[in-house]
Amino acid sequence: MKKLYKSGGYLKVDLIEDALINAKKEGKLPNVPSSDIKYFMEGFEEKMQTFKSKVGTQITQREIKFLIKQMMRNKSDKISDSELRVIEEILLDKNFDLD
Repeated sequence: MKKLYKSGGYLKVDLIEDALINAKKEGKLPNVPSSDIKYFMEGFEEKMQTFKSKVGTQITQREIKFLIKQMMRNKSDKISDSELRVIEEILLDKNFDLD
C-alpha cells in the first residue's frame, strides 16, 4: 500500500488523483461524480500554479486547506463546495492508503 503523505508531513501531489479515484471506489466520495475528480484536479493544479510562491511544490495540510478555500471562492467552478469539503477530508487524512 502507498501512503498519501511522505514521512515529513508533505502530500504526495502526484498521488492525489489516484487517491481520489481509490476513495471513490471505496465509497468515501458517495456524492462526488467520477467526472468531478477530473474537474477537481484541473482546478487544484491551476490554484497550485496561481499560488506557487505561497505553497511551493511540497504541500502541507495547511496549504491544502488554503488551496481548497481558494477553489471554493470560485463560484464558476464545475465542482460544488460540498464536494470540495468531502474531497478535502480525504486529502487531509495523513493515514490514507492507496490500494
